[in-house]
Amino acid sequence: MAKRRAEEERKQEKMTAADREIAFSNAAAMAIHTSRRARHTYQKRQIVENLLVLWIEYPEQRLGQLIGNVLGSSEPLFYVEDLDLDERLNEFRERHSKY
Repeated sequence: MAKRRAEEERKQEKMTAADREIAFSNAAAMAIHTSRRARHTYQKRQIVENLLVLWIEYPEQRLGQLIGNVLGSSEPLFYVEDLDLDERLNEFRERHSKY
C-alpha cells in the first residue's frame, strides 16, 4: 500500500502546471458530465502508465491477453469506459501483485 501511495505521489509531481490548470478549470464540467472517459492528458497518461506497470509485472502475457484477464468475460472491451478500465487495472494489480 505504501508503494502504491509513493507511486501516486510521483505521478502528481510529474503532472505539469498546464495539466493542473486544465484539471482545475474543467472540474465543474467533469462533475456535470457523467462520462467515464479520459478527457485530459493526465488521465490518459495515468491509464497507460498503470497498464505498462502491470504488463511489466506480467511479461509472459500478450497485451490483449492481459487486458482480457483484467476485464474478465463480463463485457467486451469496446464498451468499457476509460476510467472504469483504470479502476479495474488498479483492482487487478492489488489482487494479483507479485511484489
